[in-house]
Amino acid sequence: MKKFLVFATLFILCLVLGFSALATNVCGPIEKDTTWRKADSPYIVTCDVIVVKDITLTIEPGVTVKFDKDKALLIDGKLVAQGTPSEKIIFTANGTGAPGYWGYISFSDTSKDATFDSDGNYTGGCILQYADIQYGGSGKSAVTITLSSPFIADSFIALNSGGGIKIDKGSPVIRNCEIKNHNNSGISYSGDASSNPTVQKCIISENFAGNGGGLYLASGAFKIQNSTISGNFASSNGGAIYLASGSLTVESSTIINRNIASGGSGGGICASGTLIVQNSTISENTAGVYGGGIYLGSGSLTVESSTINKNLASGNGYGGGIFASGTVAVQNSTISENTAGNYYGGGIYVSGSLTVQNSTIIGNFASGNGGGIYLASGSLTVESSTISRNIANYYAYGGGICASGTLMVQNSTISENTAGNYYGGGIYVSGILNAEGSTFTDNSAGYIGGAIFASGTVVIKNNKFNKECQGPGNNTAPYGGAIYASGAITMRGNTIIGNTASTQSGGIVRLDKAAGVIGGSPTDANHIENNAGDAVWISGNPAFNYNDVYGNYNEVYKTGYELINGSNSPIDATNCYWGTTDEAKIEAEIYHKPDNPSLGLVTYKPFSPTPFFDTIPPAAVIDLTASSPTATSITLTWTAPGDDGNVGTAAQYDILLDCDRIAN
Repeated sequence: MKKFLVFATLFILCLVLGFSALATNVCGPIEKDTTWRKADSPYIVTCDVIVVKDITLTIEPGVTVKFDKDKALLIDGKLVAQGTPSEKIIFTANGTGAPGYWGYISFSDTSKDATFDSDGNYTGGCILQYADIQYGGSGKSAVTITLSSPFIADSFIALNSGGGIKIDKGSPVIRNCEIKNHNNSGISYSGDASSNPTVQKCIISENFAGNGGGLYLASGAFKIQNSTISGNFASSNGGAIYLASGSLTVESSTIINRNIASGGSGGGICASGTLIVQNSTISENTAGVYGGGIYLGSGSLTVESSTINKNLASGNGYGGGIFASGTVAVQNSTISENTAGNYYGGGIYVSGSLTVQNSTIIGNFASGNGGGIYLASGSLTVESSTISRNIANYYAYGGGICASGTLMVQNSTISENTAGNYYGGGIYVSGILNAEGSTFTDNSAGYIGGAIFASGTVVIKNNKFNKECQGPGNNTAPYGGAIYASGAITMRGNTIIGNTASTQSGGIVRLDKAAGVIGGSPTDANHIENNAGDAVWISGNPAFNYNDVYGNYNEVYKTGYELINGSNSPIDATNCYWGTTDEAKIEAEIYHKPDNPSLGLVTYKPFSPTPFFDTIPPAAVIDLTASSPTATSITLTWTAPGDDGNVGTAAQYDILLDCDRIAN
């Protein structure tokens, strides 16, 4: 029995000694090419290990490297640490697993930069691939890069105290990595003109910092491609990304979502400098004050082929999707369902210059002014775009757009926007407005200007304030059901049909203290027909010539004035078509000096006996047939019956679905 106990004790002792012999202690400089082998793993770093200049340390797949407290691996030469998906290289604590237990892995200015072929494949230099790096960051980020450009790929970097990766100049490539759960920015960077780091196909999540929860970019140029930056938190600014200066490009299907800047601005991105967002999505981010999705403090912002969706500027916030002071261009993009808590700019808030081209601003909400877009000052151009279903709630201005400055709207659709209890359901502008070749439908304002409220210098030319097919609704307000304008006004070639002014004498078109030209020639005639309300109310003395004004009637108040003079100034309304050649009927449809001696006289003779617009439609199609249906298409055929119209011939047939054109 005693012999057995002695033998067992010796066996256990040998077993323990045998296992302890498998650990390899490493310390100090490595001065010749060295390989850390899986057979000798784990390696225990008992003091800082330095790979000196021109020397290579190779670490085999499956090796575990454990660091004593505060110890580090310093690369002045070349590190080749390439694991595999099944045999990763582990860098961790030699003790209790807690963030900040050990130091870091550093690449200095003498370390060997990674090289790549023309397809981006690694060919040489420092590489850290298929590695897990945890519980480091004592005093620094877990990986520090200084004036060097290693390749970090396919790695998991998590639970480090000082952050995941810190870059101080250099152009590293970080690819297919997951960087998460740090008590500082996942990646921090300070660069110069020669630096150009790239993050590709990475996940950066659940990091916590004061500014820049996911990434903090102090200076230089930085690029993020095809990555996901999600669930990061900043107590101040930049829930996902903070760009203090320099330039940032976010591209190639990058997703930035569910990040929070609780005490400041830029739930997704907070930037000063040059910011480019291409082919990416910024969604469901929250800022405590400005810019739920993006905040630009100064510089320029380009959003191209991207989606800014469901972001929130909470509390007394401005700019649910974007808040920008500077120059902004939005192209081929969608800004949708963003919210500005108690203030302005549900979709976009800009002070400076904003251009929106071939884009859709839809379903955004502001408790204050500018449900879709708010321009605080500067200029705004909307071209070939759709502004739809935005809301400026309560006592607010500009359901679609609220602008103080210069607004140009060209070849665009402004539809179904709402200004709760005040002005400008579609557009509110104080300054300069030029609206041309656009369509305004189904906008509403609680008080004045269903589609447009404009004061200053106003040009409204060749627009449609009517639906493709006539039905209930269209633009509505108690006063100025379609248009309210004051100042120097030019209105030419507009079609205004089916709008509503719900108040007696409210006017479908209401021109206050107006000067300028309304119509002016047969080719510039405005067509104002079949609206629910008195047609035109004018205070001032613009020239009102060569317009079609007829068939307008207020069912509630049983009146149908085609023109109301709202001041003591005379109005020249000659050469208009009033729907009749009966002078007594025309006189009865105009409210002016004969009806109220305090008002100015309207001169309406001579008048036109025929309308200036082709108001009679072509003959109906009676032989429509449908054939060859597929999951995505159907063929429609019919015989064109010619034109029974007043002027010209039928040039095109439109196919509509619920009043929306789907083909022509």
